[in-house]
Amino acid sequence: MKTVVWAANILAALDGCPDGRVHSLFDHSLNLCFGNRLVHVSDGRYGRLPFGLTVRSDDAQLLLRCLQLGETVYWDGRICFPGQGLEIALEGKPYDLFLQEQQGTLPASSKAALVDRLLAEKRAGGLGFTAGDAVDHLGGYGCAALSCLTDIQKAAASLAPNHTDSIIRYFLGRGAGLTPGGDDFLVGFLAATWAAGKLQPDFINTFNSLVSAEATLLTTDISAEYLYYAGRRQFASPLNDLMNALYVGGPSQVMARIDAILANGHTSGLDTLLGVLTAIYHL
Repeated sequence: MKTVVWAANILAALDGCPDGRVHSLFDHSLNLCFGNRLVHVSDGRYGRLPFGLTVRSDDAQLLLRCLQLGETVYWDGRICFPGQGLEIALEGKPYDLFLQEQQGTLPASSKAALVDRLLAEKRAGGLGFTAGDAVDHLGGYGCAALSCLTDIQKAAASLAPNHTDSIIRYFLGRGAGLTPGGDDFLVGFLAATWAAGKLQPDFINTFNSLVSAEATLLTTDISAEYLYYAGRRQFASPLNDLMNALYVGGPSQVMARIDAILANGHTSGLDTLLGVLTAIYHL
């Protein structure tokens, strides 16, 4: 089988450690592990990842039917599954999900569309609070329990440099699931802050140091992979698409991009969007 598209990043993972294993299996995708890096194989229905490759839907299902957790996989110019006689050739165009800084200011109509859509979500995210709770707190009517939201705003702007490490640690690995809510929040917060050109070097340097040294101890392998690439300004395509829609699209595009992200996981999409909301609230 062959890829439809693939992330240019995965070559470094494959070349760096050609002997790997099947890490995790899902309904429409799987993760392969090569050394300390993951390669996500999917049918593309939920977008592209900075560490992913896309194959046809029937090929994805064949892999999922045949492979077992821990099964050997190796790279020799193709991704090979020796126990099954299967292989994936990297064909098609490689992609790059580097998030560009947006030009100009965030339109008020786009911000309002995001806030209104999230306020319609009455459920709490993986961190235990709703969008309404976040809006109340960020608007000055909150409670001390949500001080983490204003704390991370200050840290990203280098207004509280002595607390940057502690506030990142507060979110890192917090919550349950394959990607804990605190990690999803950090990914959304980083994307929106970077898109706005507001992320200060001290913050991202501290973030990357913590992720490199401790993420595998504090959170899941899958979440650590998202955080690794977020620290390098690379995000899943639905999140990149939302950043573009916020600045150059209209409210209808913003709503559509939000719905696509909300479809991700039980609360992962919502937690990601709560991070975006926190980042843009005072823009």
